[in-house]
Amino acid sequence: MRGRSAAGAAGVTERRTGPKPARVRWRALDKAACASPANCVRIASLRLLSGGRALEIQLSQFRPALARRHRPDLVARCFLWACWLWPRVRWGTLPAALRYLDRRPDRGTGRALAPLPAESVAQAAGAITRRLPRLGVGECLLRSLVIYAVLRRQRLAEIEFVLGAGPLDEVGRPALHCWIEANGRPLLETADPRHRFRVLLRHRMPEDPNQLINLPKEQRHEHD
Repeated sequence: MRGRSAAGAAGVTERRTGPKPARVRWRALDKAACASPANCVRIASLRLLSGGRALEIQLSQFRPALARRHRPDLVARCFLWACWLWPRVRWGTLPAALRYLDRRPDRGTGRALAPLPAESVAQAAGAITRRLPRLGVGECLLRSLVIYAVLRRQRLAEIEFVLGAGPLDEVGRPALHCWIEANGRPLLETADPRHRFRVLLRHRMPEDPNQLINLPKEQRHEHD
């Protein structure tokens, strides 16, 4: 992309060579993006590196379809979390991503995003992740992490991240699926996944923001 990208202006440090993902200075990006709802929808792109190939993701492409149903500031926050979490899961591990989210300051969502019902957050996160390329990360995994990230900071409900295994495929691999439960109720699921998937991992939002979690090492998952 020619010229200075809007993501660069918003505080993203881009690494233009090598297979590693771009480093995102989250605080600077978050401050610039969520200063106001009007600011949120002007985010143009965030460049990530996938195997040395630059990928441009434009929030502006999603705006017409999403603005009719979801608040612009909520859409922008879910978009930023999705872009930030994708490389952490793609090149890292699920437990490491959950540990990072649980260590984030627990101070609510700030003035730019007032507390919202869990279902509204889940629907916005689902709308964003459906429009993003997979690139080795399952849609349900990324969607669940985004929902967890936003709802955890609101602390208006008991939030749990759940990973389950379903029937084996023709080569003996189980179908994997992730979802979020708020106060014991699965979000954004047409049918109760607990009836179809055996729970492998259930991670509950710590009551103490400084509490460390101790999870077994998990491999990266490509599922949904």
